[in-house]
Amino acid sequence: PGLQLLSRKELEKGTAYRAMLVRAIHGCATKFATVAESVVAVLMDFLGGDGAMDVIVFARAIVEQYPQLRPGVLMKLLANFGDISAAPTLAVGLWIVSEYCEGEMLEQAVDELDAALGEPPFLLAPAPKPADAEAEAAAAAAAASAAATAGKSIVLADGTYATQSTVAAEVPASAAEAVAPLRKLIAEGDAFLGTVAATAYTKLALRAVAEHGEGAPLAKRLQVRALKPICGVSKLVAVSLVGAGVRAAHSGAHADRAERLAQCARVLLEPRDRALLLSVFVGACRES
Repeated sequence: PGLQLLSRKELEKGTAYRAMLVRAIHGCATKFATVAESVVAVLMDFLGGDGAMDVIVFARAIVEQYPQLRPGVLMKLLANFGDISAAPTLAVGLWIVSEYCEGEMLEQAVDELDAALGEPPFLLAPAPKPADAEAEAAAAAAAASAAATAGKSIVLADGTYATQSTVAAEVPASAAEAVAPLRKLIAEGDAFLGTVAATAYTKLALRAVAEHGEGAPLAKRLQVRALKPICGVSKLVAVSLVGAGVRAAHSGAHADRAERLAQCARVLLEPRDRALLLSVFVGACRES
């Protein structure tokens, strides 16, 4: 019954109730594997709503504590990745995917990340000029009017003709509304989330190297695919550094992101660096 109530948004103090319930289920599931297996898939459906951080932390605990449940939890997380809208929840989800996906799931994980992130450069469509906006609104109104009046001729019982109106589909949402949350947040300037995404790509590529060897087609393919988001996020960070000033560019968060992105690029491109840092990216990150 408690899980059914999670989906009822009209509940008084529903957000607080959902958070308390997720934490209670989390506590039970970490102690009893049968509870974890029965509720984890249901809870993962709430990654896009209130209490998403509690759910993703719960998922992280389950994949760490119960290896036999990892494939199912990871598949569910990847399937729901496009629904996650909060940056902190996305960051944790990226970490889980990069740390626990292995084997056949490596390329599938990259496919899902590509779908959520898209191609660089990570820029949102520019706002339309007033004249363009007016023209677009007029075109949309005309299309809606035409759709509303669209119909077909029918023959009535007395032999006369009449027009029967039909209900047309709604006008599609604008391109800006269709952008996946991960891409939208990064394009709006969340360089930290972009760096987390670039690091996740790097870990997945390096895990393929560790599992299949340097010359394996899968390893080479994922290395190339990882470099594209790294370059895209690096450009985003470089743009943010222009406004930050020279001093800020060499200290604090700006310097950390730039250094991390450069390290990801080096470890993918330089065999010597890869040999030195492979174990760090693949194993030591989780142990820390």
